[in-house]
Amino acid sequence: MSTPLPNTSPSNVEFKVNGLPRTTPWSGEFENGSTVTLEMSLSFVGGEIKYAWKQWSDGVKNNTRTLVLSSNTTLIGVYDSWLIYDLNMDGNVDISDFEICASSFGGRIGDEDWNPELDFDKDGRITVLDLQLIVDHFGQTP
Repeated sequence: MSTPLPNTSPSNVEFKVNGLPRTTPWSGEFENGSTVTLEMSLSFVGGEIKYAWKQWSDGVKNNTRTLVLSSNTTLIGVYDSWLIYDLNMDGNVDISDFEICASSFGGRIGDEDWNPELDFDKDGRITVLDLQLIVDHFGQTP
């Protein structure tokens, strides 16, 4: 028997094993020689942190991989992270992020250029409340 042990940094990430949904950390037993396909989420939001796939612990960049098991295997899926208010993903919430959100001020669900990632309070509109949330987080990093 062989056991693939996918884990992630952070933990509690949804992923698939042979198409079936699982959550990290997870382990399962398979016969030696079994083929197992692991597919990690490309991105997700946890609280005020946004995560994007980076790579496996062995350096492989593809979020989906197929393994032929011959021994116990441990892999860690690594994610980059940033605050949801860091709209340009430069590692810091600042005036640039405010300007990005301000450029969509007044936007609503259904508008051609609607961007739900700018609607922090999830009221269906880009308002002063969304801009204030960015200001409240100025200088913060994940």
